[in-house]
Amino acid sequence: MKITTATRSHPGRRPYNQDVVLAHEIRLGRRRKGYLVLVADGMGGAAAGDVASSVASEAFCRAVDERLGGARPDASDVADALEGAYRRAHDAVVREAEKDIEKEGMGTTLVSIFLFGDRYIVANVGDSRAYLIDSGDITQISKDHSAVQEMIDRGTILPEHRESAPMAHALTRVLGDPDDPPEVDIFPEQGAYHLHPGQILLLCSDGLENGLEDDDIHELICGIPKLDNAAEALVRAAWHGGSTDNISLSLVESGRLSRRPDRIAMPAEIARERATVSKRRTSRLLPILAVALFLATVALGYATWQLWRQQGAYTPALPHIEEPESIPAQAVKESVQAGAEEVAIDSVSAIEEAEVANEGRMRKR
Repeated sequence: MKITTATRSHPGRRPYNQDVVLAHEIRLGRRRKGYLVLVADGMGGAAAGDVASSVASEAFCRAVDERLGGARPDASDVADALEGAYRRAHDAVVREAEKDIEKEGMGTTLVSIFLFGDRYIVANVGDSRAYLIDSGDITQISKDHSAVQEMIDRGTILPEHRESAPMAHALTRVLGDPDDPPEVDIFPEQGAYHLHPGQILLLCSDGLENGLEDDDIHELICGIPKLDNAAEALVRAAWHGGSTDNISLSLVESGRLSRRPDRIAMPAEIARERATVSKRRTSRLLPILAVALFLATVALGYATWQLWRQQGAYTPALPHIEEPESIPAQAVKESVQAGAEEVAIDSVSAIEEAEVANEGRMRKR
């Protein structure tokens, strides 16, 4: 069975992020794999909430690794390991708070899933949630440990009035309260759930459900083909939906959910935001493309010049030849006169030779 995971955590409108999300693979016996997935939402202010969630998550994972790593666990083994890990995480937060008076009173929620084979078990302390999603429905598996949930259970208020109820976000169980070690909820109470192909498990902090209704979550997940894109869309939609808390989630998909992209459209706020980002990216790329085109043109011109030069099409400039110095006029006159005298002498010699020859012929007669 193919398992795909995706996680996201965003501070939302808060100046800091106190949430922790994690998807951790654990090697079981005989080449089997287990998957530990969790979301923790810390509390106690900027100096302590993130510490509580980080300390608890680290201690929790270490405890599960030690108990189940390399083993061939059944459902009861997994349930026992998770309960023991919650105790370890609680004790770790208490010890950390005792080191610094500024961290006194810090705590954290922690919702987790352990998936082994095609079975899984959910455990929870606090109001972070676990959901099961398929193409037809979304179902909350965990139960909130909060004052408002107790009022709903008693029938004092209706579920749709949850957010407007007094003490809407007051928790009745957390990790880190030294006077009240929490009771851990395990789902199911006996055995394990079966994860079927095409189903998705969602863990989230309350920042997600404060900005989205369950039906909105279901529609987004079923309408976006890729799990990673669905995780991003959930965070953005919760932010635009008015969530005022950190927004964190983990998704685990078995096989592939039958998506229905035609059923929903991307939320308008997200579509506008993506269009703005796309325009910004395009405007940043234009100067880079212009410079690249200029450099390519220069390189092409240089290569062409080199080719012409090698083939003889290029004619180099002739070397500079200095002009001879001008000859003085007197030297020219003397040269002419000397030439004339030589011509005159040659003419006289020729006449004398002719007369001698003539006299010789006369004597012969």
